[in-house]
Amino acid sequence: WLEPTPGLARDIEFRALEVSQMATTDDFVRHSDWFQTVGEPAYTKLLEMVLSPDQKQQAFALSVIAAQRDVRMLQPLRETAPLDSIENEQRRFEMARALLMLGDNSGIPVLLDGLESSSPGIRRLCIAALKRGTNQDLSYHGGDSEEVRAQSVAAWRQWWSEMNQDTLLSR
Repeated sequence: WLEPTPGLARDIEFRALEVSQMATTDDFVRHSDWFQTVGEPAYTKLLEMVLSPDQKQQAFALSVIAAQRDVRMLQPLRETAPLDSIENEQRRFEMARALLMLGDNSGIPVLLDGLESSSPGIRRLCIAALKRGTNQDLSYHGGDSEEVRAQSVAAWRQWWSEMNQDTLLSR
């Protein structure tokens, strides 16, 4: 990666510490925009944040990495925190989303499982990632009845089964 200048390195460290103290969506957006603008010189710190014991830092770093969509981050991200090693359900969904945004389909089954979550927030995160990362919209709405959602999840699983058989799409 490009190395930050000493001044920028201090700013990156300071902003990373501030992430733990963010209280509003505006704070999140402002910090996310800043890290995305800095770009490559902040990649090492973002990967460190993925492993932070602070869940805000983990979620933030995965969100910024996903938003960057820099495929060069894919392998380092996989090595830093393999999807199957993440025990926290929310982080696993966020990692699957980040992988998909970087072009790695391996997290799609995790996102499909998230569509069946009892948490509306997790369902929203997963469907947004699936729609954006696959360019598919199979009429899933997290607020629908459980029965209607189950039908939509079945349609998504059928789509994935068909796509997963396509050797050109597998990674």
